[in-house]
Amino acid sequence: MSNREIVKRFVASRWNDEKIAHVYAFNEDGKMSFVNPCACLIGVDSSQVLHKWSWGCLLRRENHYHIARRNLIALEAERAYLALGDFHRKARRRIFGEILREIMAEREAVRQKCAEARELVSC
Repeated sequence: MSNREIVKRFVASRWNDEKIAHVYAFNEDGKMSFVNPCACLIGVDSSQVLHKWSWGCLLRRENHYHIARRNLIALEAERAYLALGDFHRKARRRIFGEILREIMAEREAVRQKCAEARELVSC
């Protein structure tokens, strides 16, 4: 499985539409960063509110990032996220944005098919 597929599977299986939209905007604003434990893939996955690095997070022994790192699937996704775009930050941001748009489009297509199926049944 490619790095792109690993990241896509991780995000699609864990995030609802609202979370994807928020992370998409966070990424587009250039706030996602692999070297930032609060703003990397598992950092944004595990935090309640999207934010960049903060001392408040890092000084707590059990912060959201360290708890999330206990999940082996999250670690695999984090490594795959790092490798997106051959380790170039701008390319990673672009590719990650593409992945999020793909997931949003796929979910919208499913909603559309469900709506069409409901119309057929109600006729």
